[in-house]
This record gives sequence, structure tokens and C-alpha cells, in this order.
Amino acid sequence: MASFKRFAIVLTFLTILGFSTIYLFDVFMAMPIDIPLFLRQTLRIILILGFWLLILYLLHRSKPVLTAQIGAQAASVVQITLQAVAIIIAGFGVLHTLGVAPEALLTGAGIVTITIE
Repeated sequence: MASFKRFAIVLTFLTILGFSTIYLFDVFMAMPIDIPLFLRQTLRIILILGFWLLILYLLHRSKPVLTAQIGAQAASVVQITLQAVAIIIAGFGVLHTLGVAPEALLTGAGIVTITIE
């Protein structure tokens, strides 16, 4: 179980590091030197996608560790679930950077869900 805890700690660390990097970029680089909005958005999207790819790579490489700890089937479910969560968070991050409000997306998803049912 120690390797599973280490995996969770590394994943949490990468998530916190990603948010911190974007925050520090905004506070110490983008605002003081007055980077144009387009360039600031592009650099933020690159940072978001870079950390997203790093987390997906970590999830891909963690399959043997998860399989040894919880079994192959449960490891696949955990891996797919975490990948879906990572994709959703990265998507919301990119859309937020582009100025799309998360509330609008969630409202639209709710309306589509009610319409489908």
C-alpha cells in the first residue's frame, strides 16, 4: 500500500504544482511586464496542457503499481476514472482561460441532460 500512497501523493503534488505555476505566472510574469492578452492566454493554455499531459503520463505509468495493489480490473476502473477527471479539469481550465464561464457550461450540460431524459 506504500506505493499506492506514494502515487496519490505524487498526483496531488502535480495538481498543486500545476495550479501554483499558473498562479505564479499570472502574478509575477504576465501582469508586471504587461503581456498582451492573446499571448497570456496562449501561455496559460500551454501550461495547463503540459501539466495535463504529465498527469496522464503518470496515470499511464501507474497501471502496474495499481494492478499489484488492487487487481487488474479495479486498476483499469481507477485509471479510466482519473483520466476522465483529468480531461474534464483540463477542459474547464482551458475554457476558463478563454473566458467561458463554468456556470454556463454546467447549466448547458444540465439542460442537455434533462432534454435527453
